[in-house]
Amino acid sequence: MVKALAKVTWEKGLRILLGGQKIGIDVRDVRDEDFLLISHAHADHIPKSCKGFVVCSNATKHLINISARRKLRENLSYVFSRGLEICMFPSGHIFGSASFLIKYGDFSLLYTGDFCDKRRFFMDPIDVDEILKYADGRIDQLVMESTYGDPYFTFPDFETTVNWCKDWIEDNLGKGYSTILIGNKIGKSQILTKLAEEFENVILSPEVERINNIYATKFNLQRFPTINEVCSVGKLKVPFILICPPTSKRWMRIFSRKYKVKKAIFSGFAVDKSFKILQDVDEAFPISDHPDFHSLVNFVSKVNPELTILVHGSSKRLASHLNEMGFNATFFEDGQRGLNEFLEST
Repeated sequence: MVKALAKVTWEKGLRILLGGQKIGIDVRDVRDEDFLLISHAHADHIPKSCKGFVVCSNATKHLINISARRKLRENLSYVFSRGLEICMFPSGHIFGSASFLIKYGDFSLLYTGDFCDKRRFFMDPIDVDEILKYADGRIDQLVMESTYGDPYFTFPDFETTVNWCKDWIEDNLGKGYSTILIGNKIGKSQILTKLAEEFENVILSPEVERINNIYATKFNLQRFPTINEVCSVGKLKVPFILICPPTSKRWMRIFSRKYKVKKAIFSGFAVDKSFKILQDVDEAFPISDHPDFHSLVNFVSKVNPELTILVHGSSKRLASHLNEMGFNATFFEDGQRGLNEFLEST
C-alpha cells in the first residue's frame, strides 16, 4: 500500500495539497492555489484566468500570449517554498511543453503532462533518465497522460510516415491537385511546415504563421507566406500546399470550390481507417505528438513508480493493463474520488 503524503484530486485538472500548500496543474478554473502550473499552451490546458504564482516555460508564456485571449505577464521556472520543490523538464510534446517533478521531503510526484518519447524533426523527446537522475532514481507517484492508452493505438515509425506523406503530396501535385495539410495550429502545423520545406508554393493560414514565428526563435523553420499575402497581390500559384488548423474551414471551403484539392489530416487517431472518413479528408496520417500504447507502458516500466495515476483518453483500459503487469495503477476522471480514497481501498 502506498502511503499518501499528498492529497491528490482530479477536478478539471490536477489539484494537489502538499506540505500545507496548494498546487493546481492544468486546471481550467483557478481557485485558491498557491502555485498554478501550466504544462503547455494548448487551449484545453490553459486556465480561464491566471492568478498568483504561475509556473511554466517562457515559450509556453509567449505562445499563450499570442494564441489565447488571456495574457500572462510573469512566470516562474522553478519553485522552492517551505520545503516544497517544483521543477520542470521538457516533455517533447510541443515547444515549451513541460513535465513537472514535485518534491517534498522524501516524497516525489511526476506529472508528465502531454508528452512524446519520439523525436520528430526538431522536437526532442522527453528525457526520462534526466528526470530520474534529479529524483534520485525514485518516483513515488506518476501522474501520466493516457491519450492513446489502448493497445489498438500502435504508431508506425515517424520517418516512414513522413516519407509516405511526401510521396502522397508529390503524387497530388503531379496530377495538378493542390494539397491541404491539416494539423493543430500549435505543434502539429510546425511539424508539417518542416515536412513541406522541400516543396514549392507552400502557404500558411495566418494563425499558423504567428505560431511559426515563435518557433523560429529557437528552431530552424523556413518562412512561408500567408494566404492573405499571396492572395491580396494575386500571386497564388497552382498547385499549392496549404498548412492550416482544422478550424480554417472557411479557407478550405473556398479553395475546395475554386481548385482541384486533396486534403489530409494528421493525428494518432489516423491508425483507425475510418478516421479519414469521419474527418471528410482524402488521407489521414498517424503522426502524433503523444506516445502510443507501447510507449506509455514502457514509460511506466522505466519510471517504476509506487503508484501510477492515469488521466485523459483510454485511462481505464491502460490502468487495467498495468495492474495485470504487476504495477499499482488507477485513473482519474472529472468528478472522480480523490487519491486518498483510492489508497484506503487498496
